[in-house]
This record gives sequence, structure tokens and C-alpha cells, in this order.
Amino acid sequence: MKPIVALVLLLLLAPLAAQADTHIVRESHTDGYYSGGRITPPDDSTIEMWIGEKRMAYVARTSKVVIDLEKQRMLVMNLRDESYAETPLPVDMAVLLTEEDHARIAPYQRQGTVSATEGTRILDEKECKGWEIEDWIVYQGARYNEREVRAWTTADVPFDMAEFETMFVSLAALNNLSAEYTRQILAVGGFQVATEEVWYDEAQPVRTTTRVVEMKVMDPPAGIYAVPEGFTKKDKLSLQDLQG
Repeated sequence: MKPIVALVLLLLLAPLAAQADTHIVRESHTDGYYSGGRITPPDDSTIEMWIGEKRMAYVARTSKVVIDLEKQRMLVMNLRDESYAETPLPVDMAVLLTEEDHARIAPYQRQGTVSATEGTRILDEKECKGWEIEDWIVYQGARYNEREVRAWTTADVPFDMAEFETMFVSLAALNNLSAEYTRQILAVGGFQVATEEVWYDEAQPVRTTTRVVEMKVMDPPAGIYAVPEGFTKKDKLSLQDLQG
């Protein structure tokens, strides 16, 4: 191919490549367990993420979150009742939630510690580092809702990690993580591709595993970074909205 023809093709294709985003699919499985006189069956779920230039969409079973650094806003959608709220960045839960619900969660931000483990692991041909995570909430001086997590992260990703980390801060705030816990998670560096987690229900251990099963660059579907047509806008969200 002549050099000038190759250059023209490169210039033509460059805008297309710049528009392509990263599509990530994360699968989760929670074992069934018996507690409080009832049996909770096993649960499988899928989370879908789209990460583009200064924007991200996070789509779960009953909720969708869009973070847009260019517009400096976050959209939080309840897919069950087709409603949403918009809040400016940085996220302030006192602005996003009703006064009553914010008062309920403000004292109980999730705390945690993150520490590196020895060695690495290859997952889907990506070199990953291992981390031990413990987190909890504090109530009347005691720890509750404790979790023990083994996580694996990789720096081998096709998107801008610095931009992702900036957007992750908003997701952390939405999940009521403390600023110090969020700082420790970001200090790890890399994207989390697998976890093995144990949490407790009335002293009964419950195991959850997650794994990224797809991470590839592709054109995003129309409307993935927008509110679906027909959704009702709310001034404030409730905790039920966040939980879906």
C-alpha cells in the first residue's frame, strides 16, 4: 500500500476508533444459605459497564448509573419504576437523597482496609495482583455487616484508568463508602476483574464470587449514556430507589 493512501485511511479510521468504548460484563454468584428460619436460594446476576472518554454507564438488574465528567453530572435510574434523579459532581448524598434517608445512612459509612498479597495470577491472559479487603460499618462502637474479600486487579485495560478512578469516586459515594476507604481502594491501582467474598448473616457465612467475563472495545449502543424515554424525573431519591 502506498504511504499516502495508508495515511489517508489512518486519518479516516481514527475518529471511529476514538468513538469506540470499552464494554465490560461482570458475572456474580451468591451461594444459597439458611438464616432466621428461612432458606435464601442461590442468586446469579450480571452487571454491565460501558467506559468511554470521560463517561461511564453502570447497569445492574434494577438500576442504572451514568457518570459524565464532561457535563459534571451523575444520573441515577430506578429501572423498576422507571424514574431517575440527576445530581452534580462531586456527588453529595445530602443533595441526592431525601433528608430523612440521608440522616439514616450518614452515620454508617462503610469503613475498610486494603492490603496487598504476595504473588500474581493470570486471568484471561492478563497479569493480576492480589489484594485482601475487609470492610464493615460501625454501630454503637461495634462492627456490623463485615465482609472479607480477596480481589484481583489488572492494569492491562483498554481505557483511561485515571478517568475511571475519577468516576469511581462517585460510585463509591453512591455506595456510602468513607473517603479513607475509597482512597485505599484507589491506591491499589488497576481494574478489579475477580473477587471471592465472604459476608455474614446472623453469623452464617455467605460466599459470593464475581468475575469479569468480557472486556472489549466496541461501539456503544444508542442511548446507553442517557435516560430512557418515558422515565420520570425526581428531585430526590429514596434508599429504596438506590436499592432498586
